[in-house]
Formats: sequence, C-alpha cells, structure tokens
Amino acid sequence: MGSSSSTIEFSPLVPQNPPLGVMPAYAQNHELTLKLREKRMSLSGDSFEITDPQGRPYFQIEGSALSFREKKTLKQADGRPILNIQNKLLTIHRQFLIYNANESTDSEPLDVTFKNAADGRQVQFDLRGSFFDRNAEVTVNGQPVARISRQFMNSGQLLFDQQTYYLTVAPGVDAAMMVAMCVCMDEKQNEQ
Repeated sequence: MGSSSSTIEFSPLVPQNPPLGVMPAYAQNHELTLKLREKRMSLSGDSFEITDPQGRPYFQIEGSALSFREKKTLKQADGRPILNIQNKLLTIHRQFLIYNANESTDSEPLDVTFKNAADGRQVQFDLRGSFFDRNAEVTVNGQPVARISRQFMNSGQLLFDQQTYYLTVAPGVDAAMMVAMCVCMDEKQNEQ
C-alpha cells in the first residue's frame, strides 16, 4: 500500500478468468458496483451497510465495540457470516487478518496474498492510491481488478463523520474479498 497524489487516473478493470479470490461464489460474471456506507447509529462506529446500485442490500459489516482486536464480520445480506476481519496485534503499522467466518482465529488467515480457489496459484493484491482522499485501485500483476472511491463531503460525513465508498469490482473477482479490503483501507485511514 502506498500513497500518491490525490488525482488518480484509474485504468479500465480487467475481467479475470479463472475467477480470482478465495470465495469464487462471490465472483460475478459482470462488473459490479457496490455502495459501502457506515451505519449512523452503530455502537462500534465500524459497521457498514453495503448495497447494489438499486439500493438492495448485498452485504453488511458488523463491528464489535467491545472487542480488543476490533473484530468486524462481513455478512451476506441475510446475516450469514462470510469473513472475519481483525486487527493483527503487536505490529508497528496497522495490519489486518481476514478469516473465513466458519473457522476460528487459529485457522490460516486469508491475507492480501492468498491461494486462488479456482486454480491453486499464489496471488497478491496490491492496493495503491490516495489514502487521504480514500480513492484506490486494487491490482494483480499490474492489472486493475477493483476500484475504491469515496463520496467526498456528503451530508452523512459532515454531520456524523459517516464515510461512503463506491467499490467497483471486475468480472470474475471475489467481491467479498474486495469489500474486506475497502474496510481495511478505511480503518487504516482512521488511525491517522
């Protein structure tokens, strides 16, 4: 992850075949845009509503206010858990561990470097952009596979410090994993 100027020129997203990610069920055959909006009345301050462009619930993030590791759970729209996101303890720079929600924290973490479920190869996502503006691009081997942009100075942000992001995911890319990366980017920016 790195910083660059606040003006970012995004490249077109590159469809992936075979599907890219740890949960191929969340890879679409078309480009997908999701709106991630922090919940206003969340006790933890780290919960998000995630909808499609028509406003239909797609995923949700539930933060835990009383968790030492600030655990967050990515859930399907119906509330079934998909992934857990936790702060990695005892690190100089903030790092996150992402786990399958059906496994314990003792299981192997799903990191930005992962074993691709479709073909078994090791893959690394790179996130670059302007973290002040909270605009970023996720790439694999230099190919853009997702784009994160923030709706700047909306009424929710002005009144409640409530962030809104738009995440666009290329065809064939695990949308759940991209949502988790967007939430981690938000957490990293909030620490500064």
